Amino acid sequence: MNFSSSLRQVADIIQRPCYSIPYGVDAIKFWPYPNNFYRCIDVLNIGRRSKVTHDALQELVEREKLFYIYDTMKDLYMLYYRYHRNLYTNFVKRSRYMIVNKAKFDFTGKNNLQEEVGPRFFEGAAGGTMMLGVPPKCEDFTKNFDWFDAVIQIPFDGSNIADIIAELDTQPERQERIRKNNTVNSLLKHDWVYRWEAILTTVGLDSTPQMIERKARLRDLAKIVNTLAISHPDLPPYRFSVSGGN
Repeated sequence: MNFSSSLRQVADIIQRPCYSIPYGVDAIKFWPYPNNFYRCIDVLNIGRRSKVTHDALQELVEREKLFYIYDTMKDLYMLYYRYHRNLYTNFVKRSRYMIVNKAKFDFTGKNNLQEEVGPRFFEGAAGGTMMLGVPPKCEDFTKNFDWFDAVIQIPFDGSNIADIIAELDTQPERQERIRKNNTVNSLLKHDWVYRWEAILTTVGLDSTPQMIERKARLRDLAKIVNTLAISHPDLPPYRFSVSGGN
């Protein structure tokens, strides 16, 4: 199960052992290199969202040259899931910032105190974007995102999102470190091969040759990331100004 806080209750109902396994990601497909020089999307905000933060970003779009991608329809019918996933993956790889929040954050309250890690965290990290939001306060998040600045915590109803982005845009070295750390840790921890390996280990089976080969490929990609600079040497660093254009 992806939601560890539900293990005991489900095990009681079905009378069988339950095991926690975090979400995974196709880290190779989300790998943003070597063409990670220009992230043309400024902010990506998919799924449940804060109206306050969304409205603040809309105002920012009106004032500045900001490319902001978000959902515009509800209860969409997916015509072809591969096209949908390819589009979403390309959005993430080309986004400078991505808004992420704990799973079902708008349902959390007095009757639902459970905090869990949703898939957006794994996808955003694998795509090398900078994640802004409210991470869940739970052991699974601490264990799976144990590197510095994995998520830059901001208020859920963050009306000052413009100021936050402007401040981060003055820190190119920090941005480069975050993107590298997110990508490398995803390659070494969060690919689906590690989840399948955990399942096989639990039931006493060995890894397959294909799994061993994929893990070697993931390690090779991580080495490449560690040798690359994220900012293209021929492009000036992006600068964002709240008060008056770029």
